[in-house]
Amino acid sequence: MKKSIRLAGLVVAGVAALSFTFAGTSYAKDSVANSTVAQEQISKPEDYKYVGSDWLNTKDLFVKDGEVYLRLAPEGAMDAPGPLLLPKHLGEKYLKNSKAFSGWIVHRYVKYLKFPNLQELRFDFHDSQNRYQGTATEKYWLP
Repeated sequence: MKKSIRLAGLVVAGVAALSFTFAGTSYAKDSVANSTVAQEQISKPEDYKYVGSDWLNTKDLFVKDGEVYLRLAPEGAMDAPGPLLLPKHLGEKYLKNSKAFSGWIVHRYVKYLKFPNLQELRFDFHDSQNRYQGTATEKYWLP
């Protein structure tokens, strides 16, 4: 039977026995079916909270007025964040070779600000070898 484990939103499949340290606490389990480590338990309210990772879909990147944007929601969507402006060096890289972004991963974080219904979204970009390439942030008013 194939086993899996979830660590702060990331799933590792095929785990039969597991030993790891997270936030200074050691964990050891045999036959882990599903185990969740809550990122919120170790962070302060003003910190970013990890909400997930996705492969960067190059179809969601577009150019407008010489700047490169990442579409976070379908065009014309209501109550959704607008497009995210990529950092300048990533935009230049995309303009030179759009295929260079193949296999990239985007880690998503959120920080709830003190104002009601306002959050800050953070996106960390990692290349196909999981090397950090840059960060972009966007403020978003919740509906």
